[in-house]
Amino acid sequence: MIPDRPPIRPPARPTRRSLLAAALAPWLTAAPNRTLAAGATAAPNPALAAGTTAAPNRVLAGGATAAQVWVTLQEEGAVERIDVAAGRVLERVAVGSKPVGAALTPDGSCLYVGRPEAGEVVAIETATGLPSRRIATGGTPFGLLLSGDGGALHVTDWSGNAVRRYRCADGAPTGAVAVGRAPAFMAFDRARGRIFVAAREADRIDVIDGAGMVLLASLAVGKAPFAITFDDRSDRLYVAEVQAGSVSVIDAGRLERTAVLPVGPLPYGIALLPDPDRIAVVSQRGGAIDLVPVTATAAPAARIRIGRYPEGIAATAAGLVAANWFDDCLSVVDPASGREIARIATGRGPRVVIPI
Repeated sequence: MIPDRPPIRPPARPTRRSLLAAALAPWLTAAPNRTLAAGATAAPNPALAAGTTAAPNRVLAGGATAAQVWVTLQEEGAVERIDVAAGRVLERVAVGSKPVGAALTPDGSCLYVGRPEAGEVVAIETATGLPSRRIATGGTPFGLLLSGDGGALHVTDWSGNAVRRYRCADGAPTGAVAVGRAPAFMAFDRARGRIFVAAREADRIDVIDGAGMVLLASLAVGKAPFAITFDDRSDRLYVAEVQAGSVSVIDAGRLERTAVLPVGPLPYGIALLPDPDRIAVVSQRGGAIDLVPVTATAAPAARIRIGRYPEGIAATAAGLVAANWFDDCLSVVDPASGREIARIATGRGPRVVIPI
């Protein structure tokens, strides 16, 4: 059993994932930049949740009708665009070593990709599939979040304990605010203009005013908060607490922790479902997706086995899509039936999934 790992690889010491990749290197081939990955095939039963429809409020596929996702490939130094319904890689774009976080503009025209070990964010024009700008952030850019209008990019600096804001038009810095130790991912409350930040090593959630870039409040949560998701339908914030094996539920209006939901070991990702009374949580050590009831009237909990050491997860019109970090593939899950219905091969080290 592999213990909880830091989400950023120490430069001087290889991770278990890199050692595994090195051992398998003779059998792994990378698709050329922006070519179709010939080895990407759908697993048996590729019919993906025909009855699944997109819910309102950007719950599925970011409000889009197409079932496509972008995936960061940490060991490949690239991102891939994948057609989930067809079960194949459409293109690969090289960005440089060790990308992790990513964010897509509301109109889908630009994908921002963070490179923590390089201290930069790469902007990719999706129409051409080419990097158009590199923003030198310094520090360790990890989680990325765009403003509601797509004009500003917020970036967590894991090592600098800060959230930094950049103007998307030219990459110029426009603000920064100090937060708790090791800020990971963020969520956005559009109605209130608030940004929620999971400060992993501080065991807290920080609340930032997005316009003024000031810290409004901090809330204590469980051990090692990492992934964070806001549901505007219920006004609830969900926080995955990696070392506690739980998800905290926070009333976003009152900024109060209202419940703690037990989940599988090492919860590293959360996705919303069409049913606002249930959420999907990735259990990395369990190699599973947990469908977790949030209210007493919700459907009972279910556990769906997927690949090894999954992390990122997103909901799309074709089903839930989870990145299996150690298996170099995506799992596609139908939440209605509770079944894994396909696997899609990717490049090495898939980590974060961004619905298009």
